[in-house]
Amino acid sequence: MPGRSHIRTAVRTYAEVACGLPIGIGILFHVSCLVTQNALGNRKAVYKAMKKFYFLITQSLRKSVTCAAIAALMCNVSLASCEKEKDAQTVYDMLQGTWVTTHAKGHDYLIDATTGVYKWKDDFDENINDITSEKWMKFTLDRNNKVTILELGDPEDLVLPAVLNYSFNGKQLGGMVFSGDFTTYMTIIDISDTELVLELDDKGTDEDGINDFYAIYTFKKVDE
Repeated sequence: MPGRSHIRTAVRTYAEVACGLPIGIGILFHVSCLVTQNALGNRKAVYKAMKKFYFLITQSLRKSVTCAAIAALMCNVSLASCEKEKDAQTVYDMLQGTWVTTHAKGHDYLIDATTGVYKWKDDFDENINDITSEKWMKFTLDRNNKVTILELGDPEDLVLPAVLNYSFNGKQLGGMVFSGDFTTYMTIIDISDTELVLELDDKGTDEDGINDFYAIYTFKKVDE
């Protein structure tokens, strides 16, 4: 059987550990110490008391770790929210200026709604160098949420330059310029000080059939 000095040493060691633990754990330790002191003459009782104390400490630590993890998660969510707002402003700032199309990749399908047969099927993946391409577009965005179309490869009936409105919600550009036949926006896939990548996913059904248009457009920023 160990002497009283050994048990006192063990108790002091546990006390030093408990000093750095939450108050609740300290109270649990105090209770365990009382049990230990009453059991100085009984080795088994001391062992059981220490074992119980260790179990209570472990449980409390797990709860503390869980609470800390939840607190850290909440902080991360809060920071992410702030970062999202900052990113939206940064993207908006980067959008300002004049852009020209440099690449287009996607498909343009028209499917018979009854038979499922393709009436039209066009897959494209092309570099766009100038106005000779029907996918060419040169436009300017400003802080008044105005987009000025300067050049179009296929202007149809639009008189250029044309000034129209656009909207921005942090990740999408809306307005007539950034719309399809069924979709009212284009998604910003990527943006930098010199490059902009937009996605148009335009699907719907009309009297002609099932329309399936999808494109990724790449633009570069240029001097006016």
